[in-house]
Amino acid sequence: MTALEDQVRATLHDMAEEAQPVALLPRLDEQPQVDVRQRRLVLSGIAAAAAVVLAVSSLLVLRLDRPSIVEPVDHPPKVFRLSGVTAPDPGRADLAVTVAGSHGPDATFLLPSTGGAAIRLTMSERVPESFSRHLSTDGTRLIRQHNSTLSFRVEVVDLRTGAANQLGDERGYCPQLSPDNRTVAMYDLDDKLALVDVRSGDVRPGPRDPFPPSPDGISGYCAGIGWSPDSGSIVVPVAKGSVVADVRGRMLHRLPDRRAVNNSMSWSPDGRLILLYDPGAVRFVVHDLESGSESVLEPPGDALRPLGWAGSRVVWLAGRPGDQRLVTTDQRGADPRTWTNLAVGSRVVETVTWSQTLAGTARD
Repeated sequence: MTALEDQVRATLHDMAEEAQPVALLPRLDEQPQVDVRQRRLVLSGIAAAAAVVLAVSSLLVLRLDRPSIVEPVDHPPKVFRLSGVTAPDPGRADLAVTVAGSHGPDATFLLPSTGGAAIRLTMSERVPESFSRHLSTDGTRLIRQHNSTLSFRVEVVDLRTGAANQLGDERGYCPQLSPDNRTVAMYDLDDKLALVDVRSGDVRPGPRDPFPPSPDGISGYCAGIGWSPDSGSIVVPVAKGSVVADVRGRMLHRLPDRRAVNNSMSWSPDGRLILLYDPGAVRFVVHDLESGSESVLEPPGDALRPLGWAGSRVVWLAGRPGDQRLVTTDQRGADPRTWTNLAVGSRVVETVTWSQTLAGTARD
């Protein structure tokens, strides 16, 4: 054996001693397990991503179908239709339309947020017929006053249950429910503004002693009081115009020779603009509370009077009995668009109010 052969044999011998046995079968078994785990992780990731996409898509669909809790009701049905259904608890409502009765008291019809035709709201023994009525901001309640100068009974009806809160038997007129559903502002029997706690019935004086509103034939008898959207301040009529005050009585703005047109609906949703009536010039104006500037609001076409705000647009009652409708315009009365047609026959529409939110943010 040559020296080269000896060297090769020695090298192979050393390599044999350093070699370690390898368990091939366990490794072969382990590889599929790793692949399975990887596949499971990938599938789990795909499923999670699909769930997120589905959830986001669902939210987008819901937003397209219903405005969110901070969006105004911009798209009511094209036609407000009455039904023969009468109920004390029609549920959360989008629109409330009161029509004058041809052979009896006025009737209030509520359009449920779930859709369908409008349901007539049942009256109560305490308030068998109403002088004023307004839908709450979140659409869950309706506040109404008895149509009698001898009693001035007031109640807040929960439209979801039909229960009527009688405010501790407090009496007054031109009641206005705050957007958070906590307080009713109304004139007491001494013609002074009072604030009534809805839960306890406790009464405290209003921001000041304003002069009670007087009918002017356009803005309405009970048009002077109006809560701001955040329930933190209120506009009330005084001797020569109106004032805006907070609930503690501090004066925030003076509005000489002006009246709020339609209660709390006179305020724009952001609380900056307020819809006012100028009796001296017999016109409507939009007042900017931050800058103090005003712009004249021109009635579009056959519009009778502005009712309030829907988002950044002003809603008007237009037409005559048999062809009454709600029309929206911009802040100057331009760009008229039909909001909804009021299919109430030949009956005269007395008042129209609507919820500013469908889901609601007010506390129970």
